[in-house]
Amino acid sequence: MRQEPFSYLLVGSGRLAKHFAYYFKSKGMSLRTWSRSTHSIEQLNSSVKEASHILLAISDDQIEKFISQHLQNYKHKIIVHFSGALSITNLLCEKNDSEIIGAHPLMSFSYELYDLKDYEKIPFIFDSKVNENEIGLSKIFPLLSNPFHYLESNKKALYHALCVVGGNFTNILWATVEKEFVSSLKLSPDVLAEYKQRVFRNNLLDSKGTLTGPFIRQDLATIEKHTQALEKVGLAQLYTSMFQVYEQINQAHIAKETN
Repeated sequence: MRQEPFSYLLVGSGRLAKHFAYYFKSKGMSLRTWSRSTHSIEQLNSSVKEASHILLAISDDQIEKFISQHLQNYKHKIIVHFSGALSITNLLCEKNDSEIIGAHPLMSFSYELYDLKDYEKIPFIFDSKVNENEIGLSKIFPLLSNPFHYLESNKKALYHALCVVGGNFTNILWATVEKEFVSSLKLSPDVLAEYKQRVFRNNLLDSKGTLTGPFIRQDLATIEKHTQALEKVGLAQLYTSMFQVYEQINQAHIAKETN
C-alpha cells in the first residue's frame, strides 16, 4: 500500500460525509472528521491545524460561509468542496496562500454504504478554473485512482441541474408510480421490480433506443386516454409536459439531421 503523504479533515455529517469517510479510510487515507452537531469549535481548530487538506462535505449555501469564518487564518491549506453547482470565483484564502478546489463526485449517495469497488468507479468533476497542469486527482487524493474530468466553471449550474433531472427526477417519478400502484391500483410495488430493472438495464445499454410506448409511435389517441386517466392522480400535467419535451427534442434532432 502506498504511503499517505497528506492529512485530511472531513467536515460534515450527512450522507456524502458518511460515504467518503468510509471510502477514504478504506483506502488508507489519514482522515479526521468533524461535524457541528458532535464536535466543538476548539476541536475544529485543532484538526484544521493538523490537516493539509480540508474536505467540505456540507451544503452549498454553507461552504463559503464556513471558509470565511473558520479557515481564513490558516496558511497553505488545500480546501476541497464537493458542490456540483457552486464555483467560488473569489479565492477567500488567497492571502494565506491556500487553494480552494471544486471536485464534485458524479454519483448518487443513499443511506447505505456501497462496496469499495463502487466507490473506486466514481468520477470526480474538477473546476477547470484551476490550471489543469497543476491539479489532478494526485494533488488531492494520491491514494485514489478514480476517473476525473474538468468542467468550465460557468457550466457547473447546467451540469448539476442535468444531474438532478437524470437522477432525482427519476427517483421522484418511481416513488410516485409505486405509491399509485398501491393506493389506486391495489397492487404491490414489488410487481414493478422486473420492469424497473429492465428499464435501467436498457438505459445503460442504449439510452437513445430505450423509449417505447405512445410517444415514439405518435399514438395521440392513447396519449389522450393516458392524460384523462392521470387527471385522477394529479399527473396529467406532468405527462403532457413530458410529451411536449419529447416532441421538442425530437423536432430538434430531425432539424439537425436535415441541415
